[in-house]
Amino acid sequence: MTLPLPKSFLIGALLFGSVVGAGFASGKEILFYFARFGYISLIFVVLAVALFTYLGYVFLSLGRKFGLTTVKETSSVLFGKYAGLAEFIMLFGNLVLLSSMLAGSNSLFAIILPWLPIPLAGIITALCCFLIVLKGFKWLVRINEFIAPVMTVIIVALFFVALSLPHGAAPAPESGVFMSLVFAILFVTGNMFFVGFIIAKYGKDCTKKQAICGSAIAGGLLLICIAAEILTILLTAGGTASDMPLVLAASTTGAWFQAITLSAIWLSILTTACIMHYTVVNYFGGYIKNKALCALLVIIAAFLLSLFGFSNIVSYLYPILAGFGAVFCIAAVARNRN
Repeated sequence: MTLPLPKSFLIGALLFGSVVGAGFASGKEILFYFARFGYISLIFVVLAVALFTYLGYVFLSLGRKFGLTTVKETSSVLFGKYAGLAEFIMLFGNLVLLSSMLAGSNSLFAIILPWLPIPLAGIITALCCFLIVLKGFKWLVRINEFIAPVMTVIIVALFFVALSLPHGAAPAPESGVFMSLVFAILFVTGNMFFVGFIIAKYGKDCTKKQAICGSAIAGGLLLICIAAEILTILLTAGGTASDMPLVLAASTTGAWFQAITLSAIWLSILTTACIMHYTVVNYFGGYIKNKALCALLVIIAAFLLSLFGFSNIVSYLYPILAGFGAVFCIAAVARNRN
């Protein structure tokens, strides 16, 4: 039996690339959901990845079964008469994540080019996002094909760098095995809440076998990267106290590798920003016929929200949206079984 690997890899790259945004690529999100609980969080990474793989397959299946192409269609299939409320929450969630990507680019450039005015980096990222989204969905897929393997290699390389450096005792973890489990689940539901629409849209044109293989590929990449990130954060001096732990880890390497790492992190931020931007524009495109105007209004709204700050968005808004994501995922699983 021959597996359709090329198509499966594209699906896996899209799933994985959808998750690897500012929070994930910089290490901030992995610190918040996993590493702050210490080495025990590695146990729950396996559970989180298994759940992510399964839910990825569920959303791909929904896209294939119902031919989903818009937020309205997805919310209608999942929530019926409550679709309007679900659409509002889904769109707000995507706008929040888009704003966090712009805020994350500000934090990243503040480290790379501290003399650069803070909002300028977000403006540059917003402009790139705007132009890519105008080009259409295929451009998003192509960028993810590139960034998925690159970020995997970089994250693993940073782990080996951290492993080779002297390090003291591991920082005291936050308490609670139960809370570590809860946050591992919230990591998955939060990300699925953000990218479920895009996954469903891509599932429209894939077979069941491709959906299974693609989800498994994404899950494998995610398992490697989360585990490597946790260990890198815990092994790097000051890693658990950093706003961008992987950037801190990269600062211990040579200039060339540091430049490559920071460039890849910014591209990861850009890809996730584009996916969120595309989702919101796709929805409001039904009301604002001029796509360029619609895309511009959305990116301006996200930029204003990004001024709330990267750490504040991740720490306060992400967990709330992850709670909504749990409802979103339960509805998807139930609908897929019917």
